[in-house]
Amino acid sequence: RRITREFLHFASTLLEETRTGEPGAEKMPDVTRVELVKQRIEFGMENLEIYLEFAESHLQKEQERQENELKNLDQALIDTFGDSLETDADVEILQQRWGCDDPDAPNTPYSPLNSVFPRCLRYSFVAFVGLLFESELRIFCNSVAIERSLQSSTTKGKESALEQAKEFLIKQADVKTVSDNLWRELHDMVKIRNCIVHFGGRIDASKHKNRLEHLSKTKNGLWIDSLERPGDRLLIVERAYCESIVKTVRTFFDSVFAAV
Repeated sequence: RRITREFLHFASTLLEETRTGEPGAEKMPDVTRVELVKQRIEFGMENLEIYLEFAESHLQKEQERQENELKNLDQALIDTFGDSLETDADVEILQQRWGCDDPDAPNTPYSPLNSVFPRCLRYSFVAFVGLLFESELRIFCNSVAIERSLQSSTTKGKESALEQAKEFLIKQADVKTVSDNLWRELHDMVKIRNCIVHFGGRIDASKHKNRLEHLSKTKNGLWIDSLERPGDRLLIVERAYCESIVKTVRTFFDSVFAAV
């Protein structure tokens, strides 16, 4: 909130000066273009964390509500039909309330709140973080290029936005504070995002299948599910991984801002 207030105060003062041609009532803050981008990114990171916490807590509450409702329904069926007899009425009531078996996974009870919803929620979050990261990275590199009179290359060529930014920061801006391990973490995030966006999480369709398999075994919050969709291996993303990529992006921007 403090960052937002400072940013909005600066922006309103600047707009007033632009509109009237006269300085604002108060002295203009001595803020560079890069500093403005820094405040913008910090604000975005804070809101990503708030969004994830809200979405995950709401999902958890709905899962608990559904679980309690199912327990109550089971108890009502036991009270009515006994605990050792599965009747046609038992099956019919459960199917009416919870739906039939998942057509993608025969003989598996379909519970969206425990399968599809969490997977899609976290898929969308990874895609969201990847999009926001690349967008802010371009803005940051362009701001550095303008302030230092450099030629930014983050919008040209066939290389990924991350590769273009890495080349610009190291070779032109002389920013060498980002460790090889951190660059690797960012590249892995992009690989996972691309698998989600382009292939719906099916790792066998990705050209980075081997790397994704390795990450599913070594990275907290990632694993492979072969049961939800027989014939497809889905990369499953847990909350822990979503939290980790926000931390990774924060660490990256802290590192490059310290160097400029």
